[in-house]
Amino acid sequence: MNFQVLAPSLSRLDELKYDTLVLTHFDDERPLTGVGGMVDWRINGRLSELVLGGFITGEFGESLLYPQQSRLPFSKILYFGLGDRSRFTSTRYREAIHNLLQTMRRIGVWSFAMCLPGSQELKMVPRQMVELFLHELQHVFIGPQYHDLNFEIGILEHPTIGREVDEQLQQFVRQFVQERHR
Repeated sequence: MNFQVLAPSLSRLDELKYDTLVLTHFDDERPLTGVGGMVDWRINGRLSELVLGGFITGEFGESLLYPQQSRLPFSKILYFGLGDRSRFTSTRYREAIHNLLQTMRRIGVWSFAMCLPGSQELKMVPRQMVELFLHELQHVFIGPQYHDLNFEIGILEHPTIGREVDEQLQQFVRQFVQERHR
């Protein structure tokens, strides 16, 4: 299992070596912002076309696997709806992470980059968000049947919180390796 914490920028996205990029979006987010907006710009507005055409709405739990062949290094984009921004609480965050990880497990995604969903809207410290993410990751992915898989996970977060998040993720990896060798 390998984690990296990376600053979300267009130039950084061009350099990443993950199979899948995970994008999340609220139902009232127009235009797409953050990494979603950067990716939309890079793929010539194709995501905006899907939103404007009503094909994707941002409804909670909505998902779309988008095979892409643009200049971005990912073979696919997994889009996931977060629902109503005003109802996005820590409980909803946990549900979103759980559903998103279950979706990835079902389609066999072991290498992905993502922002922590709704991190700008939640009034949680990054440590809490990462703890919930890791709890759900362990619950959904880490069991005896997945111990031999080589997970590659990139967390796209602002550099001001990157160091704290990275330390937390590396501690999780050390504990995972210790448990695996017992």
